[in-house]
Amino acid sequence: MNAAGEFSSTLRLKAGCGFETRGSRYDVNDFVIVDASMPAGLCAPLHLHERAYFTLILHGGFEEQYGSRALNVPAGTMNFVPSGTPHRTRSHGVRFMRMEFPDSMLAVAGALAPILQQPAVFTHPMSVSLARRVVAEVRSRDHGWRLVVQGLLMELLGHIVRDESLSPARRTPRWLRDVREQLDADWSRPLSLSELASAAGIHPVHLARAFRASYGCSVGEYRRARQLRVAEERLLQSDGDLCEVALSCGFADQSHFSKAFRRAFGISPGEYRRIHR
Repeated sequence: MNAAGEFSSTLRLKAGCGFETRGSRYDVNDFVIVDASMPAGLCAPLHLHERAYFTLILHGGFEEQYGSRALNVPAGTMNFVPSGTPHRTRSHGVRFMRMEFPDSMLAVAGALAPILQQPAVFTHPMSVSLARRVVAEVRSRDHGWRLVVQGLLMELLGHIVRDESLSPARRTPRWLRDVREQLDADWSRPLSLSELASAAGIHPVHLARAFRASYGCSVGEYRRARQLRVAEERLLQSDGDLCEVALSCGFADQSHFSKAFRRAFGISPGEYRRIHR
């Protein structure tokens, strides 16, 4: 079959539709959210979605094929698929939340961040944590949750546009990328600003300003987001008590952990675990 024939046979999926075997759909003004799962071994035929979307992988993962390009999307990451992009999907057994955006909003964002004009996988802890907060709000359905979710989705898109439009690989100096990589690798160790600056060979004040300018948050906020991301994963993947999770993630005690978690996600760690399970 030639390319034209293959495209003509591509399945077109309307808003809220996919190949999930079970799931729930929620309409939040112009956004559509699908909380769903697919069994291992499911192979979706060539298809496209009429709306662009992000998918946060909560458990398991899947692989998507875009012509000759393959993207693996494991748990703890988030992929993006532009509207009208043909692809095939193979599930490894996955629980996910798909967040579909209105075309008008993505058109503006795509002009600011070219990465949103093609399929991509995002791993930035700030963006992933915002998406997890969407999951918590949708599943809790507390009073006013739709308004909160709408704000979180717009904040998520803003973080991605700001982080990706800076294109760290091109515009961020190597020493600053090394600092970020050190924070990712040594997230459980209380690294000081002076220690990081000394290793990079620059002044702490310069490091603080450059880090916020490039990554949109302070060094401390980045490290805390990384800690909380690991804590999220351990809450969901283990049955350890909250004190055990807190200490294993570098928090002084359970109280310290609970306060930081509630500030970031709006609910306690225990409630977060209950909602997601």
